Amino acid sequence: MKLFFLIFIFTQFSRAEYRVFVLKIENSQTQTAKTIKSTLDPEQYKSIYLLKPTETISYVDTWRCMGSARDFMPLCNAPPKIEKPPQQNVQNKS
Repeated sequence: MKLFFLIFIFTQFSRAEYRVFVLKIENSQTQTAKTIKSTLDPEQYKSIYLLKPTETISYVDTWRCMGSARDFMPLCNAPPKIEKPPQQNVQNKS
C-alpha cells in the first residue's frame, strides 16, 4: 500500500516534456516539398512512415515543449525568435 501511495505522489509532481521537429519532405520527381511538425526526428519518421524512393527528409527546426503530447493534443508552438541587435564597432580613442 505504501508503494502505491509513493508512486501516486511522484506521478502527481513529475513533469513531462517533449520535442517538436519541423521536417521537410521533398520529392525529386515531382519537385514538390511539404513541411510537417512531428515529435519524431527524421530517422524515427523514416522508420515509421515509409517514404517513396524519390523522397528525402530533412530537419528544419526543433524546440522543446513542457507537458505531454498524449491523447492527440496539439503540439506546442515554437517560442519567439530573439534577434540580437547588430554589434557596433567601438574603437577606443585614448
